[in-house]
Amino acid sequence: MMALAMRRARPFLPLSILDGASWPLQLLALLAVFEYASKGLFLGFFTNGFDFASFYNAAALAAHGEGARVYDTFFSYVPGSSPVPMFFLYPAPVAVLLAPLGLFSFQAAFVLFQLLSHACLWGALALWSRGRADEERLTGFLIVFLFFPLYYSLQVGQAEPLVLLALIAAPALLQKNHASTAGLCLAVAVCLKLFLLFLLVYLVLRRSWRLLAWTGFWLIALFWVSGFVVPWEIQAAYWGRVGSSLGFEAFTDNQSITGFAYRAFTITRFAAGLIDSAWTARALTAVLTAAILSAYAWLLAFKSKETALFGRDFGFTIMTILLIAPIVDTHHHALLLLPFLGLLGSGARRPAPLAFYAFFAGWQPLVAYKFLSSERLSFWSAAPGSVVYSLPFFVMTAFWLHTARTIARAEDPKA
Repeated sequence: MMALAMRRARPFLPLSILDGASWPLQLLALLAVFEYASKGLFLGFFTNGFDFASFYNAAALAAHGEGARVYDTFFSYVPGSSPVPMFFLYPAPVAVLLAPLGLFSFQAAFVLFQLLSHACLWGALALWSRGRADEERLTGFLIVFLFFPLYYSLQVGQAEPLVLLALIAAPALLQKNHASTAGLCLAVAVCLKLFLLFLLVYLVLRRSWRLLAWTGFWLIALFWVSGFVVPWEIQAAYWGRVGSSLGFEAFTDNQSITGFAYRAFTITRFAAGLIDSAWTARALTAVLTAAILSAYAWLLAFKSKETALFGRDFGFTIMTILLIAPIVDTHHHALLLLPFLGLLGSGARRPAPLAFYAFFAGWQPLVAYKFLSSERLSFWSAAPGSVVYSLPFFVMTAFWLHTARTIARAEDPKA
């Protein structure tokens, strides 16, 4: 019966990677197919695309010559107000890139965006799998299609699949000496997820000057083109506002250093900290961020012996970004697929990475508290219970520390 089920599932799997696989891996592959069909396809296409609404509204305005209005809701938002409106919080090039979707109705545009997202997801996996052994490719398939944050990204209509394709395509293009196109991929990824601008720091530390130059060129080009759609004065006002406090740093699903600090030391509608001191939260955020960045720079500049530009150090950079970014939602954790693919798909079967992966793949739904009603949350919202909200942050930090230790002890054969 198991063999029959796997034969029926095989058309969903890339090539013939199940040949010779053990029955536990075949069982996991069957589960991955079920997860993708139910959470990725069914729930992806038949949810309301809550986050996609912000993309669509901006795209529609850009497509109809009203680019000056893409930030109207954002500019009118008063920090601390409740409920928080859904506003467009991305750089202007994103509205321009998605403008073709604005020519359709919301439902049609959402379906097209879902189709594009799934195509990007499969394209990213195909690029990553190229040239790898069957066992490694099967491992990659399982890593991707058992990952909860990825499915959450699809269901709310976020852009993580597009970003994953861009970040996986960049090294493939660079390997073929297409630095200009690789730079374009990185520039698009930065526009879609602004905190990825930190990748420029990574390129400096790795002295990848050519890719850095091309990425900078494409960023300038994308913003220059967007100036014809969204006036420069509107973009300037956006940049002036985006760096200010938005009033939802303590949001229960913000799993960055900022989210942890504000939940611990402020009292908001999301959670009650030990004290109500925004100054303490800001100071703790600054101290922890400085410590993370100092350790990161020291490890990559003096300890890392890795030669591959998009290897373990790149995954470590993604983890660092997710810790120091001001706002990191559950869907942003889909980008953890990059370090997990690097660690678990390379034949390394160490317990620690597997445990970290298991948390984000299967346990994180238990702490995605925004799915619960405020009444059910009331007990955990009071200090010190609100620390439970930061469980994904603690796991991310432990994963970061484990990887940092691995880099620091790279020359130790026992590491």
